[in-house]
Amino acid sequence: MDDPSLSDKHRTKLLVIRRHSEGATHGFIAQCLKLQANTITNHLKEWLEGGLPAVVEDHYYRPSSAMEPFMACLRAAALPPHPWPMPRPLWHASKRSLACL
Repeated sequence: MDDPSLSDKHRTKLLVIRRHSEGATHGFIAQCLKLQANTITNHLKEWLEGGLPAVVEDHYYRPSSAMEPFMACLRAAALPPHPWPMPRPLWHASKRSLACL
């Protein structure tokens, strides 16, 4: 549990398993950790079905933007080529500045 590479969610799961192995009830664990009783049950099921590797496996959804490859080009197109009092809007970009699209 002292491994710095573990996320807080993984630490919580390991703490649930530890408290359960010490004989604490699901309700007591849920109350102490401010979790739902179903969450405690799900963490323990995950542990029973896959062991510790399943508990510390990182399977959390992290979406990525489809726009990320184009962000540099969009930023360059939105900025004026020389200093202006106000930045020009994106729809005012010239064909030259959108050449990367």
